[in-house]
Amino acid sequence: MDDDYSDDGSVEFSEDLLNDQEYDQLLDTLPVLKQKLAKFDKGSQINELVLKESLYDHYFEVEEALEDLKVSHKLKRTYKFSDYLSSNFNTESPDEKVLNAQKKAFDDFNKLNIKTSKKEDKISKILDQSLKVDIKSELATNKQFKKPHKSFVVIGHVDAGKSTLMGRILLDLNIVDLKTVNKLIKESESIGKGSFALAWVMDQTVEERSRGVTIDIVATNFETETTRFTAIDAPGHKDFVPHLINGLCQADLALLIVDSITGEFESGFQLEGQTKEHTLLAKNLGIKNLCCVINKLDKEDWSQHRYEFIKDQLTDYLINEIGFEQSDLSFIPVSGLSGNNVIKRQDIPEFKWYEGQTLSAYLETIDVPKPSVDEIIKEPFNLVINDIIDNSNSEFTVVGKILSGVIQINDSVSFLPINEIFKVNKINMGGNFVKFSVSGEIVELSFSKKQFKEKTFEDVIIGDIVSNSTDIKPVKSFTCRLSLFNLQKPLLVGTPFVLFRNNFNIPARLTKIIEIDNSKKRKKHLISKQSALVEVEVEGERLLPLTIFETNPHLGKVVIRREGITIGAGTVVKL
Repeated sequence: MDDDYSDDGSVEFSEDLLNDQEYDQLLDTLPVLKQKLAKFDKGSQINELVLKESLYDHYFEVEEALEDLKVSHKLKRTYKFSDYLSSNFNTESPDEKVLNAQKKAFDDFNKLNIKTSKKEDKISKILDQSLKVDIKSELATNKQFKKPHKSFVVIGHVDAGKSTLMGRILLDLNIVDLKTVNKLIKESESIGKGSFALAWVMDQTVEERSRGVTIDIVATNFETETTRFTAIDAPGHKDFVPHLINGLCQADLALLIVDSITGEFESGFQLEGQTKEHTLLAKNLGIKNLCCVINKLDKEDWSQHRYEFIKDQLTDYLINEIGFEQSDLSFIPVSGLSGNNVIKRQDIPEFKWYEGQTLSAYLETIDVPKPSVDEIIKEPFNLVINDIIDNSNSEFTVVGKILSGVIQINDSVSFLPINEIFKVNKINMGGNFVKFSVSGEIVELSFSKKQFKEKTFEDVIIGDIVSNSTDIKPVKSFTCRLSLFNLQKPLLVGTPFVLFRNNFNIPARLTKIIEIDNSKKRKKHLISKQSALVEVEVEGERLLPLTIFETNPHLGKVVIRREGITIGAGTVVKL
């Protein structure tokens, strides 16, 4: 047993040995502990088994477990903004100088406390309005938006080769050199954190390239001649499925990395493997385009027979079991280690049978549906917080993907569920300060802490929503249409589970089964593959911000997990 899981000779923790009362306590307290840990640097990286063991050791007292973990893992509450910036961005950019000068001028003016006439008030409003950006014009002329932006998440069973493949992409795009890639992949794998190699690569090259943005999982920005990309590397281990959910919620498409080696594919594709759960979550969290990357095919001598076998197995499952459309699936054989068919195709006799795209060609040409400029302007602004940075005593920053709409400096937005209103001070996109940003971009928004009225910075957590929409409602209970997957046991009224909305998770319970599809009987439980109209209640004091699915699919969809397994997904129909 690893040192991380031992505790000086005390009774070894095993979830299977918990009685019903202990299991319910664990299910109730684990999400609460995760929420608290999310406020600490590296708190979200602690293995879930360690969290469970700590709760068990402290008789499910969350605060005691938290204090123990803070000491044992040397957790720090404060995030340093400088950690996220390269030396290239230590000085003000031209845009930042202008914006800071404007802000200082308005701040100095406000301090004068001058009484103005109605006419002067009107002029002041016009001046303020003049700072607003002409979105249509800027999108057409601003070089930062000249290239389309796509975000993709890399998913798959542990050890499928995700990190090696991502390192290969960066190497062959000349973003990093071969020596650095090999060194960092070896170092990261030696301590069991292979999925962190991409982040380490970008930390090494941060002076040469735009920085990556750490958003719970590992996310990195890079560019080709035609496209701006955000690559999101999600851990493959089952203990980190909540991190995977976070990554899926930020992505436009997904790359499913599959190990083609005989026995390895079969292992990852079994029920206890992560291939199936990852694709199940991808589909139910809104991923439309899925590219199955058949990795390590060089170890099978580029066998077309092996490739076709894996392709057939995945196609049947993804279409008939998960619900993907054939037209939304792609299959690309590669070797992440040698680089064949990742960026370029090598002249290998055994591989002449393949006539399809390289992986990079797929990424550049895949059509990712985006709203029109008119639609973007009309839509309300919505962003789910994926990271929080405590810049200083006076300012904080939130990081996330813009789900819809437009955001500009000086725009007023509401933080939900705490119902505090803020004006945007700064917007950072890909390492550059900008005047505005739009749907699909991953951004940092900075705010003054002085704007808090009733709450404090400590009340803002990962998973909260930043919005100017009136359709979002923080609720204690809601009605949803729930579709269940394979269950190990029936889902009873009163059963606790963990509910996910985007990257936010909260303890919840099934409180009422209103109607079961294709069944006239009223039942007190649900079984595998059933769909039903149900009422759900979240637990604890914090409310859950939601929308009705038809109004906003991004914030009206939920996933439920129990005993470490994804058991269902639902769409919100009533608040």
